[in-house]
Formats: sequence, structure tokens, C-alpha cells
Amino acid sequence: TRIPGKEIDRLLLLDYLSTRHIVVICKGKFFKVRLYAESGRRLTYLEIEATLQGIINDRSVAHPTEAKLPALTCWNRTSWAETRENCFIRSKINRTSLDTIEKALWVVCLDGDDSNVGWDDITAQGGLYMHGFNGCKRWMDKSLQMIVSPNGMIGMNGEHSWGDAPTCAHLWELCLARENRMAPYNPNGTIRLMEPLDKKRIQEVSTDLSAVPPEQLPTETPMVGPAKPQTSKYPSYPAERLPFVINTDLEIAVSSAAIAAQTQIDDLDLQSRCFNAFGKGGIKKAKCSPDGFIQMALQLAYYRNQSKFVQTYESASARFYLNGRTETIRSCTNESCAFVNAMLNEASTQEERGKLLRAACDKHSVNTNLAMTGKGVDRHLFALYVVSVGTNTDSPFLTQVMKRGWKLSTSQVPQTQSPSEWVNPQGKKETGDTMPRPSGGFGPVADDGYGVSYVISGENSFYFHVSSKRSCPATNSTALLEDIFRALKEMGALYA
Repeated sequence: TRIPGKEIDRLLLLDYLSTRHIVVICKGKFFKVRLYAESGRRLTYLEIEATLQGIINDRSVAHPTEAKLPALTCWNRTSWAETRENCFIRSKINRTSLDTIEKALWVVCLDGDDSNVGWDDITAQGGLYMHGFNGCKRWMDKSLQMIVSPNGMIGMNGEHSWGDAPTCAHLWELCLARENRMAPYNPNGTIRLMEPLDKKRIQEVSTDLSAVPPEQLPTETPMVGPAKPQTSKYPSYPAERLPFVINTDLEIAVSSAAIAAQTQIDDLDLQSRCFNAFGKGGIKKAKCSPDGFIQMALQLAYYRNQSKFVQTYESASARFYLNGRTETIRSCTNESCAFVNAMLNEASTQEERGKLLRAACDKHSVNTNLAMTGKGVDRHLFALYVVSVGTNTDSPFLTQVMKRGWKLSTSQVPQTQSPSEWVNPQGKKETGDTMPRPSGGFGPVADDGYGVSYVISGENSFYFHVSSKRSCPATNSTALLEDIFRALKEMGALYA
């Protein structure tokens, strides 16, 4: 969990052996949900399902300020740190509830009907999982949040300081693949997959187990939720609602934070869409790396959109190294500029453009390998900058480097990191085509820049998530997305 500080935030690292609960946010209320019994036994799927159903059935109403508490985590970090100290740490009740949230393994957001966005509306889904449309439904300091809508859609929100997208994507992929393989649900959405303890309980309360259809077995369990009295010799594990003392200072702070969150949300221009004219399979025929191909499309699209070249950030994984995070791939090179100029020069032939594209992609592959093996430049420059600041050594060059910023920040999120997990009952491996996963995106890192996240989905399509700020008159996410799709089609035509 990220803990706000007046000058610098800190990360609260949790020991999973001692932290045995999650927190659920539902209808503006916070609940502690235990995952283990007193004996140390992990609760079964049905026991946890009963607890969650009890939360959904709970008819108590949240205080208006309580329902907006998550907005504090979207606020200016210094303001949030001061409010945390004054309104939570100094209040025993609030401090205990906040401690429960911050020490939870993760947060689950059981959203209301207003979160039932369309299954095909990827842009709306992005807004739902990123900020919940009002900033009052997501505890942004939590490393991981799972967001569930009544229509069965589920997504994830990840805080970035502790880790990177591939880690979250890998976790999510394992969950989806195993869920798909296990098929744990009944037609009505309840849990079908039972564990030995569940079966034992059902056998003890059923006089004729064979007469009960398999899909109805879970509903015959004697487990109860929080809203019902204990009726079984087996203990239930009701959720514990977290109390908060709401005073005037907290009301004012939450109101201010909610307004600030909504302002930021309204300023975010996020557009997400699938490109399915061709995919990785078509790029391979051009003898180009798929990532390099897409990066050159981004270079061409950005130049059309802004009429200039800019230094471009693409994250490269440094997970080859212990505690490695990322290094920068600088996608804008002399070779990429030559390719873009050729595409915009009517006198250039398709053959010339194709050769320049391959050269640019080859250069990109070289830079990628250098970045992934510790031979990039940006992390070294940053380390030197930290040393210069820490030793009070003036370095105009390093200062200038750090000020340049990234007007085009990009990242590819890997879709399939565990292909063996996707084997279906017929023994075939899922490539990403039959079960496409749009993955996710991020906001722009510059006020006048773009954030572009993309996913290579199987052999036949890509997903793009483009973000910018509406307050900047020079950027428009829809326009850049259209420029990207145009660039991809023109580049695909070079090898048709």
C-alpha cells in the first residue's frame, strides 16, 4: 500500500503470512473480509461467496462522507497526508479502520448498477476501472483493486509505484486462464466448484443427496451470510463493517478531494479501441518485429498529429535482474525519422518505404535488447542525477535531461505470459484470438502529451488505449487513435 507523506510517500510492505484479509467496498461502505479461519485453514470458495453475498444483502446506508472517502486517495498527496494525520491517525476508530484497509491483501470493489457498461465499450470500461467515473469508488493507494460489476464484468486497478503492468497482467492472466479451465460457476452465477469441506457439509444436511441436481448443490449448504443468524454447527464468517467517525474537518476534506478528483477525471481524454485489419501474423510476413512495427506506426501517427518528432518513451522490462523494474527504449531514432519522412514524401516508392521500415524496426530491436540487458541510458542518467543532487554537484546537462519530459509515453502490455495455462479441454492452446483481452492503459505523463498503451492480441488484432488532457488544445486522443489506425493500414499495404 502507498502511504501519503507531506514531502514523500512510502510503501507499506505486507507479510502475506500475517495479513489474512481483504477489504470490500460496496455501496459506499467498507467491509473487512477474512480469508482464513482461526485454525489457519483457508476459507472455501462457498464460505467466501456467502460472506460476499451478505455484504451485497446488507441494507445499512453509508454516510454521504463515508461513501466518498476513497476520493482522498485521488487528492493532492500533501493534502491527503495532512488529512490522514488529523482525521484518521488521531482518531482511534478511524485509525483502526484505515489500518485495516492499508494492511489488506487487496481491495475488491463491488460496484452498483451504474457500472454496467457495455461489454464492447472498451473506452467506458477503461474509465470504470481507472477512476469509477467520480473518483469516490477506488482506493487508489492500494496496490491492487478488483472491480466487479453486477453484469459479471471484472477489471483491475493497479497502483504503479510498487510494480509494473506485466506483473499485474501476469496475475490477471493466471486468474482468467484457471477460471476458464475450471469452469467454477453455475448458470445463475453462483459457485459450482466445491471443496471437500463443502461436500461434507452438504452431505450432513441432505437426506437424499442423489436427488439434488449438481447445479443446485451449493445453494443447499448450511452456510449463512452476515445478515442471517447462525443456524448450523459450522461457523460462518460474516464480514466486519469498518466504522468511521465523521467530523466537520473530514467532511470538508472529503468534499474538496471529491471535487478535485472529478476535475481530473473530466480533463482525462481516454479512447480505447480494437484494430483488427490485421495483427501479429501479418507483421511477421513483413519480416518486422511486431513491437517495432507498432512503434513506427506511433511515430508516423504522432508526426501527422503534431507536425514534429519528439523523444519517445517505451518501457522495457528489466526483470532479468533482481528487483529490476524498467529501462527506456527511445523509439524515435534517425532510422524511424527517415521512415516517417519517406511515408510523407509522395515521391518515395513503396519499395523504398518498406526497406526503411525494416531498417527502423531492426534499429528498434537493437535498442530493445540493449535496454533489457542493462545497457540503456535513461536509468543511468537518472542515477547520475540523483548523485548530483545528493552531493550538491551542479550539472546543467543532467538537469536539462530531466526537464525534457516525455510528450509521447508508450508501453506494450504482454497478453500471454503463461501459454500453457490456456490449454482447453480439446488440448488446444489459446493464442488470444478466441479470448481477446484488451488489457489496460494509463494517463499522459505530460500536460501536453499522450499516453499510449497497446496489446498484441493473438495473431489477428491489436488493442490501443490513448490518453491525453482535454485542457490541452494541441492534443486529441480520438484524432491520434485515428492517425494510428491510418498509419497501420498504410504500413500494412507496403507488404500486401
